[in-house]
This record gives sequence, structure tokens and C-alpha cells, in this order.
Amino acid sequence: MVPHRILAVAINQKRLGYVLFQRHELKEWRTMTKPSASRAEAAGALQRLINDFKPAVVVTERVGPKTSRSASVLALKSALSRTAAHNYVLDVAIDRTCNFANKYEEASALADLYPAISPWVPPKRRAFDHQPPRLIMFDALSMAHQVLQKPTITLAAAMS
Repeated sequence: MVPHRILAVAINQKRLGYVLFQRHELKEWRTMTKPSASRAEAAGALQRLINDFKPAVVVTERVGPKTSRSASVLALKSALSRTAAHNYVLDVAIDRTCNFANKYEEASALADLYPAISPWVPPKRRAFDHQPPRLIMFDALSMAHQVLQKPTITLAAAMS
């Protein structure tokens, strides 16, 4: 059974992205720049999202010892996980997996599954361009999709 509301949050050094599902329907998505400035900003932004959307489940990326992320990004991800754990929601920390050659192919595949977000799929960048800001939303969407594929197994593992 799928929880009523699932909020998935992804963060990197420059921005935070989130998606909100109500059952299997994508309801809300957004990219924000200010929350990635500090751990306090990130935790505050997630707390506001939890207060506004009242999700049953919050999905964040697991912070593990074997990761290639920078220390500042790991600190931001840890702040998100701590904030989710301190609320009356099920905190699901998952390993971020990508089964595609790059994030742009993943974003296109996710947009095929969730057509409402397709106008936000960024075009593939050239080698010298910066990563598009809205790509972080697709990281969050990918994590939410991972949970929605096997909700019973994923949520039961998070409860133990």
C-alpha cells in the first residue's frame, strides 16, 4: 500500500529540489537555491515543507561512508535526514541509484512516466555548460520513483 503523501528531497551544493506525491500522482515539484547555503537553511527548508505538505513519508538520500560527495554536501544531506527523523513522519533514506548513462537520459525517462514534469526536462548540456538548476528535481523524482516501485519492501525496511 502506498502512503497518502510522499515527499522526496534532494540537495547539492547549489540547490534543493523536491517532489510531492499523493498516492501515485505527482502533485508538486520545485527547485530552491537558498536552502543549500547552510545546514540550518536546509533543515529549515525541509521543516517548512513538512509543515506545509504534511507527508507521511520523507525520502532522502542515505549518507554512507563510501560516497564521492564533498563534505559540505554530506553535511547538507545529514541535516535533511536529521530533520526528517525528528518529525512524526517515516524517514526513508535510500541509496541513490542511476540506471542510465547520464542524468539527462534519466530525466527524460522519468518525464515519460510522469508527463506533468516533462516541460522541466533540461536539454543535454555541452561539456562547458553548468548543470541546469532544475536537474536536482529529477534527482528527487528518481528517489521517489524508487520508493514507489516497491513501496511495501522499502517502507518496511525503513521501519525496522
